[in-house]
Amino acid sequence: MRSAVALILLIQIGVGFASNTIIAIIDEDLITLQSIKEEISLASTYEEKMSVLNNQINTLIKLKKANELGLYPSKDDVNRAIINVAQYNDIDVTEFRKYPEFIPLEKKIIANLTLLKLKQFITEGVDANISKKELIDNCTSNLNNKKQIKIAQIIISKVENINESQISNEMRTKKFLKKLSDHISKGASFDAFAKLHSQHPSYINGGLTEWLFIDNPILEMLDKLKEKEVSIIYPIEKSWGIAIKIDERFLDLNLKKCEDDLKNMKIEDFYLLWVEGLRDSSKIEIFSQKLL
Repeated sequence: MRSAVALILLIQIGVGFASNTIIAIIDEDLITLQSIKEEISLASTYEEKMSVLNNQINTLIKLKKANELGLYPSKDDVNRAIINVAQYNDIDVTEFRKYPEFIPLEKKIIANLTLLKLKQFITEGVDANISKKELIDNCTSNLNNKKQIKIAQIIISKVENINESQISNEMRTKKFLKKLSDHISKGASFDAFAKLHSQHPSYINGGLTEWLFIDNPILEMLDKLKEKEVSIIYPIEKSWGIAIKIDERFLDLNLKKCEDDLKNMKIEDFYLLWVEGLRDSSKIEIFSQKLL
């Protein structure tokens, strides 16, 4: 009996077994010429046709493995993918779902998301760290350096003060931040004040941010701060803030991209090797003469 995964794969591309020529058997599952007719029509040589068939075989065995592992995309993931396809084609989602071609397309979306989930599962935890030697051997930099800074900030959006109820919230907020700034300038702990008073999520880390590219006037101003110097009060996200500059660095974007590419290649090589092992453990019979 054919597996459920094979049925999903074959139904989604409109297979009718009765009139099809079987070109491959994978364990108990079948691949017919009709099932890859569209892809085969784009292949001009025998080698290209074999490549199409081998890709279909790999897809089948990967979907089967995903089924065994219980890896399926969530309804939310499927719906988001459908919405993206509809938006890309400038079609209303409701109307898109009414199209005669929608059901096979939805099955194809589910299959692709399943394959993605399988790859993420198999490659999770893979050591893809790149050594300095690998960077030197494989990456050449064109000196695309960009400066980054790390700051600590105290962000206040609202200050409640009954005694100053006649003063606008903006004035109360600025007055409070000025008071904090004066104390910090005299030696008080910025970290402690941030944890106690900041109304931004970064308060938990003493107001410390991630590395920030200097891409706006406020960050340009903060980049000019001297060590332990408190900034002027500045507007941010409908709030007001003060900050100190913690550190700076220059990041070579070309080198970073090259390193990321090398990491992705390591992960891809690991996954392809795993797929090769999965294929080796399957019983595969190919009737290649039917592709001539």
